[in-house]
Amino acid sequence: MSLSQISALLVEDNPGDARLIREAVREAEGTLIRLSHADTLEQALQRVRGEHFDVVMLDLSLPDAEGLDTVVRMHAEVPAIPIVVLTGLDDEALAVRAVREGAQDYLVKGQVTSQLLVRAMRYATERKRAVEALQRSEEYFRSLIENALDIIMVVDEDGTIRFGSPSVTRVLGYEPGEFHNQNLLSLIVPEDEERVRTVLGADSDPGGAQPFECRIRRRDGAWRVLEVIGRRFTSGAASVLNARDVTERRHAEEQVRQANETLRAVIETSPLAIYTLDLQGNVKSWNAAAEHIFGYTAGEVIDQPLPTVFPEDQRAFRTKLEEAVAGQPLVGMEATRRRKDGSVVEVSVWSAQLRDGAGMVTGVVVVVADNTERKRLEEQFRQVQKMEAVGRLAGGVAHDFNNLLTVIAGYCQMLLDRLDPSDPLHEDMEQVLKAADRATALTKQLLAFSRKQVVQPKVVDLGALVHDMNHMLKRLVGEDIDLQVLVHEPVGKVKVDPGQIEQVIVNLVVNARDAMALGGRVTIELENAEIDREFLSRHLGLESGPYLMLAVSDTGIGIPPEIRAHLFEPFFTTKEKGRGTGLGLSTSYGVVKQSKGEIVVYSEVGRGTTFKVFLPRVEEPLDAEVIGAPERDRWRGSETVLVVEDEDGVRKVMQEMLNQQGYTVLAAAGGPEALEMVEGYVGPLDLLITDVIMPRMSGRELADRVRGLRSNVKVLFVSGYTDTVISQHGILDPGVAFLQKPFTPEQLSGKVRELLESRTGTPQASRSD
Repeated sequence: MSLSQISALLVEDNPGDARLIREAVREAEGTLIRLSHADTLEQALQRVRGEHFDVVMLDLSLPDAEGLDTVVRMHAEVPAIPIVVLTGLDDEALAVRAVREGAQDYLVKGQVTSQLLVRAMRYATERKRAVEALQRSEEYFRSLIENALDIIMVVDEDGTIRFGSPSVTRVLGYEPGEFHNQNLLSLIVPEDEERVRTVLGADSDPGGAQPFECRIRRRDGAWRVLEVIGRRFTSGAASVLNARDVTERRHAEEQVRQANETLRAVIETSPLAIYTLDLQGNVKSWNAAAEHIFGYTAGEVIDQPLPTVFPEDQRAFRTKLEEAVAGQPLVGMEATRRRKDGSVVEVSVWSAQLRDGAGMVTGVVVVVADNTERKRLEEQFRQVQKMEAVGRLAGGVAHDFNNLLTVIAGYCQMLLDRLDPSDPLHEDMEQVLKAADRATALTKQLLAFSRKQVVQPKVVDLGALVHDMNHMLKRLVGEDIDLQVLVHEPVGKVKVDPGQIEQVIVNLVVNARDAMALGGRVTIELENAEIDREFLSRHLGLESGPYLMLAVSDTGIGIPPEIRAHLFEPFFTTKEKGRGTGLGLSTSYGVVKQSKGEIVVYSEVGRGTTFKVFLPRVEEPLDAEVIGAPERDRWRGSETVLVVEDEDGVRKVMQEMLNQQGYTVLAAAGGPEALEMVEGYVGPLDLLITDVIMPRMSGRELADRVRGLRSNVKVLFVSGYTDTVISQHGILDPGVAFLQKPFTPEQLSGKVRELLESRTGTPQASRSD
């Protein structure tokens, strides 16, 4: 409703006065006044209760009320409606009292013109509406302040708090009443006090907003971080501060910062190459591992196309990038990439999308693992597995052949002994025996490669051993090859089978000789060595510790990489037919491995080859020389020998060999049969000869049980190869007598005689297998 439209209630009991007032209102121009009339105060009160009026024109003399009582009662009923007193009493004191009781104006009848009357009603209405607007505004701003999440404070120049909004209770724990009149500076962290003083000080810009941040103490002593906007009043020495609690936000920002720092540290210290690409494939970030793996620095690749992709792979790379951007990430894809120096690196690649704050894809993050070393180790492991598989096959074949060769060589030797040298069959039998000897040597090489042969390690001085071999090796290489032996320092001792290590040296020297058809130089070097972690990581099965290095180098033609990969495989040879069996290096490999060592080859085509043998050094005294077997004329004997062998042919030939030497021979095909025989035999039993591996009962178990029956019996173990029953990893236990198949009658008789005449030969206590 505009001010030109006024709804007024006239309370007048005099009809004449009421008519005059209506006429005066009607004569007023420019104002539309809707005038209602009531004769009594009670009637007027009922009207204001049910209707809306902008102003009440009230007479002080009514039938049911008189004087100021009418004003008091009306104002009490409708305090928001302005009251204009319209009376015939021209009494200034009464007018003052009427205003004090709630009237807004006091008009005297007879002195009021139509313009004055309308102006009084308009002014009363305007005042009423202005008050209402001010009240609404105050209520609005009071609601804003009382419900604001931020703290609103009014603070004097010296820091005294004159007002604090109710939010101080939620944020700082103070009730508004106890917050007032405190000094704000006393609640501020000392380091932040100066900036607060600057905002509150007289030199601050009046009316200008000054943002700052400070830490303030809560009522419970905890500290909160406030983000504040201060504004100094243009008049007076106070400022209004609007403060927002940003403690959690700052804490979250700090957590994000720490998380980013942690992520940055993880990325920078990661062994994986981590980099990001934009949608065009340009590099946007590049970590330290990427620099190490690919050789490019961050400065060389940032904002440049990824330089590690080979030209021929660019199309496939673009396709994979588009798929990754579209949401098809790479997961462990294997690929080849290019280093800065042009070399190839084998990698596995993972990728994921990168998005901005709006969720739009902006690029990809790529994680790359360098597989070069893993591929090399996998290849080495596969090579080890292949060599192990071939070794198992070779060992099994050699074991079966040893049994056959024992029978062949045994019968041939016995037949040869019976034939007169002039007999035409004598030479034929010698040829058969030579063939058996060559087959025996071949199976020994197979066993050496498979690491199944029985070794009798001794602590030896390898420098002295090489020195003793020097003359023989010079004859072996010939006059056109210069042989040099270099011992760089007093070298340590090793525990090896001397005969087998001699064979390794001979094999390597012969191999070097054959690589120098036009002559050259072969160098044998000995020196102590310490194996580092990098070497251990590249050679599976080695243990850390001190080693002795034996190197055999030549100045020959060298070995191509494709041949080096097969050097130690049995029957692999590059020599022409008739010049090698392909077992020399494989035999050396098996001997060195069984001695817990390693053999490696370094070679370049046209620049020679070096084989390095690493053997563990030991700190033990040198072993004494072993006394040889008895003389041939002492092979015969008269003792009783029990032969236990599950192979019929081997058992029979052994029985015949010993019978010819004068021994009383008992024979059994297995352990249970042998035990029954021992239990039922009443004569003396001097020696038990038993195969190591037999069905139903092993040779070790049989020996233990026979010794339970005959405590003084001596034991000789025989086998085509060794097993954990008699040895661990091919190393023969001290004090155990053993004879390797195949053997000749002389070897068997000599070993039997040696054992029967010795003080040893009794098996050690049983152990769990």
